[in-house]
Amino acid sequence: MPSTASVRRAQKNERETTKAIERSAAAKKAEEDAHWAAHGDGKKSKAAQRAEMDAAAADAKAAARAEARRQAAEEEAAFSGAKKAPAKKVTAYDLAQGKEMDAKARLKAKFAAKKAEQKIQESDEYDDAVLRANENRSIDVVSASGVDAALDALTVEERSASPAPLSGKAAYAAFEAEKLPELKAEKPGLRKQQYADLMSKLWARSPQNPQNQK
Repeated sequence: MPSTASVRRAQKNERETTKAIERSAAAKKAEEDAHWAAHGDGKKSKAAQRAEMDAAAADAKAAARAEARRQAAEEEAAFSGAKKAPAKKVTAYDLAQGKEMDAKARLKAKFAAKKAEQKIQESDEYDDAVLRANENRSIDVVSASGVDAALDALTVEERSASPAPLSGKAAYAAFEAEKLPELKAEKPGLRKQQYADLMSKLWARSPQNPQNQK
């Protein structure tokens, strides 16, 4: 069905077209009357004139109605083509697809979290290995330089009078067992490498270090 606005525009166009055609018919009739009058036939009878005018008006109205119908049909076709497509109905299949996508998203998130946790664990294991290597290297240096030099400096009498000193590794192990818990209590939350660095500094100044017992 044509819209109300389309019908009104068609009716207006029909009226304007009818008026234009009537004006054109009247002008043509006046021209014909003048022509016949000039050639001596005289004016047509009023009945003939009226019949011609009625025929011209009927033709004008018919043409106007045809043009109005054509314009209304074109506007209706354009209006129908501009209508939006109806919204798609959500089916059970669509809901199932949505749930499946949500499940996949949760699975991906869980996998990513597990992978991140694994990377953190591997990083901690690497830090442990580096810490142990640093501790062993520090102990070896102390044992090779400090302890041996201190023992070589002792005289035979001092060795016999003094209790057997601890080796470098044993001395550091005893020092670590005593000081590391205190250090962790004073400075909680540090990484293992940081604790190792602090222990090395404390060990370098400690009286328990055989190198400081000269």
